[in-house]
Amino acid sequence: MITPKSVPLESEEDFVELPPHELWMTFIKNVHDIPDALDLDKFQTALSRTLEIYPHACGRLVKETNERGMSCWKIRLTKSTIPLEIVESEGLPKFTDSVIQDDLAPLLPRTDFDVVNADNALISLKLHVSAQGTIIGVAWHHTLGDAATLLRFLTTFSEYYEGHEPDIGSLPVFKKHHFSDPSPAEIQKWLPHMSHLACTYSAAEIQVKYNEGNEPTVPIRAIIKRSDAEAIRRRAQAEQNSNRGLTISLQDALSATVVAAINRSYPNSVRRVTNAAGYRQVNAEWNLPNVAGNSIYIVSTRNFDAAFSQDIGYVAATIRKSLLEARKAEYVAGYMSVASHQMALAAENNEQFFFGSDRNTLSVNSNLIFDWQSIGFGCSNTRFYTPGITRFYLRIFLANPSSTLSKGEALDLTFGAPASMRSGIIEQLGSDFMIVQ
Repeated sequence: MITPKSVPLESEEDFVELPPHELWMTFIKNVHDIPDALDLDKFQTALSRTLEIYPHACGRLVKETNERGMSCWKIRLTKSTIPLEIVESEGLPKFTDSVIQDDLAPLLPRTDFDVVNADNALISLKLHVSAQGTIIGVAWHHTLGDAATLLRFLTTFSEYYEGHEPDIGSLPVFKKHHFSDPSPAEIQKWLPHMSHLACTYSAAEIQVKYNEGNEPTVPIRAIIKRSDAEAIRRRAQAEQNSNRGLTISLQDALSATVVAAINRSYPNSVRRVTNAAGYRQVNAEWNLPNVAGNSIYIVSTRNFDAAFSQDIGYVAATIRKSLLEARKAEYVAGYMSVASHQMALAAENNEQFFFGSDRNTLSVNSNLIFDWQSIGFGCSNTRFYTPGITRFYLRIFLANPSSTLSKGEALDLTFGAPASMRSGIIEQLGSDFMIVQ
């Protein structure tokens, strides 16, 4: 068990208030494979120092009722202990090169999903230690913050272990913006843009929903050299004759390539794309880039024209246009007002969001901008793993270093597809994509 040495607060308040858009009631679970035996005393000291900067991580999630009879959510800064389990072993498990693994449960700490008004931790760690290396399993409750916040937390942790002080410009702030309550007309306007919030389900029902369908989902894992991915992007960019000034990103091009591969094998199987996007860089007075929270929303394209849904340039442009529109401050404010309303209802009813509501949607949750392998605790060639494969759910990461590819040289893509589609999709992806079995 680890506790912070002290907790400097921004004010005299002993809590961090959570607006409804922070109520992502699940855990982010990751594994970091460090090719060296870490010094456990240094590790625990570094963790304790990190918790001084992120005091909410050793707090407790509470729901209260305010004077208006409405629920309000807070993380109380209780300075509670952080569970740290250490397992000593003569040997450590071996992984495939793919970031997305089928079963990481034995390497992850136990989590209790009942964290509301309960003395249960919001972050837990589990170490497997041998003379050859250290595997760090992390479970981080989403109300502490999104992937960007978690990466900053772990970066600070790793820097302290290495004897460095964190960059003062990256220190977290905990003041969170409350988006205004939406009118019925605003709910009607924005709800079609957020299918994942239109219907919510209990924990038992959500698993049934994800398992619906007669055919099992199987993973398609691929690695592509960055140079080959950039060539795809340049070809997609060259097709933008009617969209001068539109800059296609690497992510746009890769998402479009997957859409085209699916639709060339099984026409019109993917009719739109949603992106889990961040709005930290949106220019608005209410937006704080360093907030330790969830600055995320789900951005949907319009439905593709079926005649062009196999065209990489067309699909990439459609994706890029949807993201540019969604990064306007007025769009974010309107969207998040309704999203906050829906998330408050879900949390109040103890229900979860369903991301598989439309079987003709490719849902993209890219970590391409996040260098998870930089969490090294003084070691190079660290590797990163995380679970999670569902139908048409595309996840893209920097590829793990391997015997043939060095750090940063390649990208890692994984998504699920019906078993009958797998071989056709792989064929359409082409030889640039190295399939990981």
